[in-house]
Amino acid sequence: MKTTNGTSLRNGFTLVELLVVLAIAAITVFQVVPSFTKLIQDARIETAALNMERSLRFARSAALLEKAPVRLCPSEDGHWCSASGDWSKGWITYVDQSGGPDRDPGDLVIATQGSFKSIQIRYNRGSRLSLNALGRITQSGSMRICDQRYSDNAVTLFIIHSARLRREKGVESC
Repeated sequence: MKTTNGTSLRNGFTLVELLVVLAIAAITVFQVVPSFTKLIQDARIETAALNMERSLRFARSAALLEKAPVRLCPSEDGHWCSASGDWSKGWITYVDQSGGPDRDPGDLVIATQGSFKSIQIRYNRGSRLSLNALGRITQSGSMRICDQRYSDNAVTLFIIHSARLRREKGVESC
């Protein structure tokens, strides 16, 4: 198509221009995706740590209100404790009416937490966390929340007898 001054109008892009733009876009995507993946994993670790803190505070309140021991334990089904010690599959909080070491059918589950994708949650004292009727942790310990791929962003919750929590990031490897 010719214009009045003799120059031609161009519609669209040449194949070379299109390939250059696609190459720049591909390079940008390959640079951004790993950072974005790490950002998502950091958010998962932070969410798990916040949910564990919330569960511990809730358990303390429940122990004080019910005037009975409250326990947290890892659970894969949301009803019964698992002996695996893998808290990343989820956990339950229950009022221990029977006083036994395991959850009995008469013990009331007051909260559940679902699983977390691709992170590890380990309690250094095993597969039970107990609070007495006064809301105190019966055995101090630490909860490690991490991803092996990004261990520098791990979170450790130090759980003290008075049910106080102290949090540290990146203390030790996963």
